[in-house]
Amino acid sequence: MSLPLQMRDVTAAWLEEALSERYPGVAVTGVAFGTPIHGTGTNIALTVEYASDPSLGAPRRLWLKSCFEDHFEIMAASRLFEMEPAFYEDLAPRLPIRVPECHYSGRDAVTHQGLVLLEDLSAKGVEFGNATRPISSDQVAAGLSLLARLHAATWQERWPLDFWFVTPGIPLDNDRGAWFVQQTPETIAHYIADRAEANTPASVNNPERIIRAFRALAAQALDAPACLIHSDCHLDNFYFSADGQPGLMDWQSPRYGSWAWDVSYFIISALDIPVRRNAERDLLKHYLEELRHLGVEAPDWNAAWLAYRRYNAYGLFVKIVNPDIFKPRHINVAWMSRHVAATEDLETFESLGV
Repeated sequence: MSLPLQMRDVTAAWLEEALSERYPGVAVTGVAFGTPIHGTGTNIALTVEYASDPSLGAPRRLWLKSCFEDHFEIMAASRLFEMEPAFYEDLAPRLPIRVPECHYSGRDAVTHQGLVLLEDLSAKGVEFGNATRPISSDQVAAGLSLLARLHAATWQERWPLDFWFVTPGIPLDNDRGAWFVQQTPETIAHYIADRAEANTPASVNNPERIIRAFRALAAQALDAPACLIHSDCHLDNFYFSADGQPGLMDWQSPRYGSWAWDVSYFIISALDIPVRRNAERDLLKHYLEELRHLGVEAPDWNAAWLAYRRYNAYGLFVKIVNPDIFKPRHINVAWMSRHVAATEDLETFESLGV
């Protein structure tokens, strides 16, 4: 079926056709839209009216994720918006972790549009991660247990690379790496100056060195041990149920690479800076123990600590240059402040030899 390219194209008739794949015979009579959340893509809460209630089990509340933004044409060629529907079709059923329930997924190979209809997690009373509200070290430990289950499921197995949407490592030489390559020292200098409240230390305020560190990391991003990773598991992509159990959402960029990419990115983004300084070693040890309990031959401490320090170079780079059209300024500043502080604390540049 065709996919809408504008929000106005999401009609009752279109929803009926989409939902009928999972709920044959469903009859949609109307739909009300919440306030769109604009970013890299578009998120919209939907309230659906049916001809009968209950309507064959179809939910009244859904979240639609797609892209109806002005930058769609610029980014669509990378197939970014097709990746999350592909994840729910091909990978989600194979992974032992909590993700939002998907009621419809669709991809268009011509327009490169993608769309998913996901469960309304807010109706279940979950707590969503937010960069402006750092969480506790206990909550981070729970999130690391989830990441250990994700990573252990494909530890040093290469079958995830059979899927076109799983990108190996950090690409710098194809369409999926174009955005990375376009970021210049001048761009980085602009963001550091513009976001002065992120308090970038003088030792970190070196745009050329930031790029060298990122490229040095990219050169080793496929070093063993590798596995399927989320790759964008900052705090804002986690949610926690009332019993404290975490789930992980926003699966538009699954990759095959180092476990440390996810672990470093999550710990540093999720904790207030003083808490991270006190807790990060114990949290990393917790993650390694979780891997061992799952039957994985985890890296030894020295190798793990080095990888953790190095992979902060990814968070540093992407959180400095993340534009405010993708995430609000206050979110970008919160992320950036934690990664620039961690760069000095962890001697990230030195760990990569730049």
